[in-house]
Amino acid sequence: MPTGVYKRHSHMMRVLVVNDIHAAASPPMGCTDLYPSDILNMLREARDYAISEQCEYTVITGDTFHAKRNTPYWLVRELMEIFASWPGRKLAIVGNHDLGYEGLASIPKQPIGVLFEAGVLEWLKDDLVVTSEDGVIVQFSPANYTDTLDHNPFNFGLERQDGVDWAVKVSHGSLTPPGQPFPYHTVPIDTVPTEGLDLVLNGHLHTDSGIQEVNDCTFACLGSLGRTQNNEDNRERQMRLLMVEFTKKTMDCTELPLLSAAKAEDLFLIKQGGEVEVSKAMQAFVRNIESATRLEEGSLDEVVARIGGDSVDGRAKLRLVQYLDKAGING
Repeated sequence: MPTGVYKRHSHMMRVLVVNDIHAAASPPMGCTDLYPSDILNMLREARDYAISEQCEYTVITGDTFHAKRNTPYWLVRELMEIFASWPGRKLAIVGNHDLGYEGLASIPKQPIGVLFEAGVLEWLKDDLVVTSEDGVIVQFSPANYTDTLDHNPFNFGLERQDGVDWAVKVSHGSLTPPGQPFPYHTVPIDTVPTEGLDLVLNGHLHTDSGIQEVNDCTFACLGSLGRTQNNEDNRERQMRLLMVEFTKKTMDCTELPLLSAAKAEDLFLIKQGGEVEVSKAMQAFVRNIESATRLEEGSLDEVVARIGGDSVDGRAKLRLVQYLDKAGING
């Protein structure tokens, strides 16, 4: 990682992007006790990037917290301390894991609301137009999570404001590559209305879908910071962050490696077996499970862990998680 004192980059605005932090005081099912410290270590490294690369803005694409019930004081305090020492403005939208039963109205009573109230994060609730010291003007337009966000591609578009150099959508939804059918509501990126839109930064789906171009618009998702499930993607992907550099005329995306990320063999309890074949009917069934359980009060893994209590064999629970994971439920 770069170190030392740097001269400020002239005629440029730099934005660091952090996806789906999923900070937790205890490890999700399938993870070791290393999980909580792994998240905090990567956050500190991200903060150091923001310092060394002189990022004026950081964008967080939702799910700052993993489990909302009984979040301990020490975890909230750790996040407050990290973000308080983080330079520039930190703009965050909210994801499904940040919300309670009342949806967006529940934020003041949730851990994410404490961070907003403390001023260490700013809730990107409405369109925000910002101007760098060098006059680069960027519009950030949010799509905070709602139950119906993925029902309409137009929720991921925006109305470009006059005079901006770049228009950026920040969303927490199920944006998927073109031509890949799913048994639940998703929005293929080639259906998003991209008129007036330059860049989409998306969270929610933890998979690393990379940087893609559709209709002269860039869609970027390098995967979640929190590796909450022991699946193939999380075991094999290289952890990294996205940094976007804006000038009056150009937009460039740079990938920054997260060298502090724990190794998969240390983070996960076991290596799961071979691929599990799941029919479309099973995929639809497990989506119904997710919908019926309404996961506002915990992750999918946590709900599975509670099913049947101690009366259900642990191997049966593990197989259910495999099925759910194969069906594309990322929690």
